Amino acid sequence: QDSTAADSEPIDYFSEVTYVQFNVPPILQNPELPTGCESAALTMVLNSLGYSLSKTTIADHYLPKGSNYAIEFPGNPHGFGWGCFAPCITNTANAFLTEHGSSKRAYNISGTSQTDLMSYIDKGIPVIVWSSMYMRPVSFTGSSVTYQGKTYNWYRSEHCVVISGYKTDHSELIINDSLDGIVKRNWNAFENIYNMAGQNAVVIM
Repeated sequence: QDSTAADSEPIDYFSEVTYVQFNVPPILQNPELPTGCESAALTMVLNSLGYSLSKTTIADHYLPKGSNYAIEFPGNPHGFGWGCFAPCITNTANAFLTEHGSSKRAYNISGTSQTDLMSYIDKGIPVIVWSSMYMRPVSFTGSSVTYQGKTYNWYRSEHCVVISGYKTDHSELIINDSLDGIVKRNWNAFENIYNMAGQNAVVIM
């Protein structure tokens, strides 16, 4: 009998659950940007690409202001404001990238399932997504706007964060949250909010 074989334990490859994660410098939106989560999320991603931005640069110089929250920010991110959705942040990012001579561009990948978003994480590309403040349930207000034939419904506790990693068994996500820092979120709970909020997502590549 081969004692080595007899004494060895079988290898359970499925027990090797790991994280796919990369560094996205965290930014806390408060106190300067109490309603500026979208600007903070974009700033985190731009800083991860090697730019050195203060937390207020995007909000003050690139974020378009107006009433259509699909493509503009209603109000002031430094005080009272609503928020904005993926087309607005895509355009904002591209304005910055173009001005700085970058070949990279932002892409609105809204409608992508949470599972499929992980293909970007696998390539080291952080994903800006829309969730809710402190993982609160999505509650729609009845307000809506349209842009390019798509309706955007406003919901209470609207929040924008960055996915910077995930657990390979799809049980957890690593989230850069401008309210909480870098945190772990339950996969299913986050997916439910992401789906309810309209699957808004943006990447820069």
